[in-house]
Amino acid sequence: PYSCANLYEIDSDTGIPRLAETFWQSGIYENSRIVDGELYLATRHLNYLLELPRKGDVLDIEIYIPRIAIGDKERLLKPEEIYLSEEAEIYAHYITFVVVSAIDLEEKWCDSSKAVLCSAYDFYASAENIYLFAYGPDFSTNILCFAMDEEDTILTASGTV
Repeated sequence: PYSCANLYEIDSDTGIPRLAETFWQSGIYENSRIVDGELYLATRHLNYLLELPRKGDVLDIEIYIPRIAIGDKERLLKPEEIYLSEEAEIYAHYITFVVVSAIDLEEKWCDSSKAVLCSAYDFYASAENIYLFAYGPDFSTNILCFAMDEEDTILTASGTV
């Protein structure tokens, strides 16, 4: 599944809205907010394996990597935009990415997209950070904080409660 944000412009003469651009990204819609002219779109991208691969199986890895698109320009997230969490448990039959993109509403362009591969049960995105909450051992919760304004997806803080 994909989630999209349609950006409209209002014609100054007629007052009629016109579709200016469509942005979409992999995943089910979770949250969004606008901060200082940037739309932050957060989705949960789930991939289920109906059966576990066997040794020697060839997998089409691209179907598991989150995608973004503006208009007809589609791309996979780059490796430096994806963080593989060691702190959160990854289950054998499904993998989950939390995907957050920042869309400049004036320029109609995606400034940055980040994805974190983890078993997060909840998350919060601010203008600067993504906070993930994942199940830990012995009924604990792992909290992971990732920077949104860096070139790479960087784990800036983590803790367990």
